[in-house]
Amino acid sequence: MKLSCGSSSVADYLGSIKTIVDALALAGAPLDNTKLVIHALNGLNPKLKEIDVAIRARDTVISFEELHDKLVEYESFLQCEEGQSSSPPMTVNNTHSHNKNGKKGNNKNWNNQPCNNGQGNRQGTSNKSEHSNTNTS
Repeated sequence: MKLSCGSSSVADYLGSIKTIVDALALAGAPLDNTKLVIHALNGLNPKLKEIDVAIRARDTVISFEELHDKLVEYESFLQCEEGQSSSPPMTVNNTHSHNKNGKKGNNKNWNNQPCNNGQGNRQGTSNKSEHSNTNTS
């Protein structure tokens, strides 16, 4: 019987392997760490091939626990990366405004504003305390 990751999460896949290994150990047929790691790597989803190759290229055999941690972390990284690539690109509509003299000019609220990733004021909106003259007594 060959166990493979398929569409399940890495944590679920490795949990299934651990359950089988524990059952084998109770039956008196323990599986050593090297064979355990090789079996786990052989059933990985192809999307994890980069980390699979890196782990196989190591000079020393990785422990099953460390393999678990690295695979779960890498799967999380890939999911994050996929989420970023699937979102549509952000676009900005440059608007024009008239200044006090009636001359047309660019809206200065959009110029040279760094992205703040949703923290504080959004780009293009003004902070009233920056633009108003307040008297403090």
